[in-house]
Amino acid sequence: MFKRFLSALLVLFLSISIVHADKKILELDSITALTSGTNGVAVQSGVTKRFAFSLLGSYLGTDAHIADLTIHTVLNDTTTTTSNLWSASKINTELGLRALTSHVHAATDITSSPFATNGVLFWNASTIGATSAGTANQVLRIPSGGGAPVFGQIDLSSGSAVTGTVPLGNGGTGQSTQTDAMNALSPTTTKGDVLVDNGTNVIRLSVGSNDQVLTADSAEASGVKWSPSGTTRIDYDRTQVDVNNTTSETTIYSFVIPGGTLGTDGSLRLSIRGEIKNSTGTNHEWKFKIKYGSTTIADTFFQGYASNLVPAAIALDVHLFADGGTSAQKGYIHGVAKRQEDFGSSQHWQGYGTAAEDSTVNKALTVTVQLSTASTSLYMHKEVATLENVK
Repeated sequence: MFKRFLSALLVLFLSISIVHADKKILELDSITALTSGTNGVAVQSGVTKRFAFSLLGSYLGTDAHIADLTIHTVLNDTTTTTSNLWSASKINTELGLRALTSHVHAATDITSSPFATNGVLFWNASTIGATSAGTANQVLRIPSGGGAPVFGQIDLSSGSAVTGTVPLGNGGTGQSTQTDAMNALSPTTTKGDVLVDNGTNVIRLSVGSNDQVLTADSAEASGVKWSPSGTTRIDYDRTQVDVNNTTSETTIYSFVIPGGTLGTDGSLRLSIRGEIKNSTGTNHEWKFKIKYGSTTIADTFFQGYASNLVPAAIALDVHLFADGGTSAQKGYIHGVAKRQEDFGSSQHWQGYGTAAEDSTVNKALTVTVQLSTASTSLYMHKEVATLENVK
């Protein structure tokens, strides 16, 4: 029987090696398709296998590929249990199959979990947790003290919560400092411009002229306008003028009023101070005129003081104002003269008139005087003039 077994093995295997150093008793490689006798070894036809016997202590162990090239079967040294180990090629094949295979779990397959409706899963270093559901427009954020993420509002005051600048087109200013942000939003362009609300938008009101003040005016598109202040001196003239020994009309004061100064309700006040003298022994006249543009508004005169050896003080007050429109004006002149020897008595005269000049353009305000006779004993001296814008 033994001889028949050996002869079958010699026919079945191409190579046989007996190794003593690692306690192998018999190692058979390259098994071909052959079946032994009744007590021989049967091998599946057409499959190349490996089969080895080893002495493991007092037991016999086997290491074999018996029926499947991809399964390596090991019988342990107690000869009581076995295990199937996949070869490397089998492992690669199986992993590839798993990667290509998809499957679906029904919601009922999950019996216990940390899920919350509309919540978000997170890892808390030991288990999977889930946030509570947020409300509309909330964002997922880390609390200021750290810890698990939660839904909430963005804290715009926190430097770690936001970065960059919000562009103007997205409701921001595109700037990162207060001054630059204001400049980005403001429509002003010139020094002295102001912002006003016209009832719909905040708009730019360009700077006014020197000494003007901002006043309310419902007739203006902006609701406000620049106007002369309560009383603003716009001219101060110390030019000395002497009128003597002539009957020609002589200008003692003139100033060009800027267009728009009077407007529809503006007012100007002119004060002229000087002296007059008449030592001819006969009463004579000093005729005064006030003019605005090319219009003589008032024409009045003072007569008297036939022999005042000491000059008399004279005060001329002129009042020019708009009469409800830019092309309608009225004017008054009032004069007072007083000699020192009169001990309190004085002489008064006045005049009144109108004009229809276009005050939106520059116009001259002029005062003239004309003597009734040419004499070195009859004269007027203009000392000082002050023009004020009175509102």
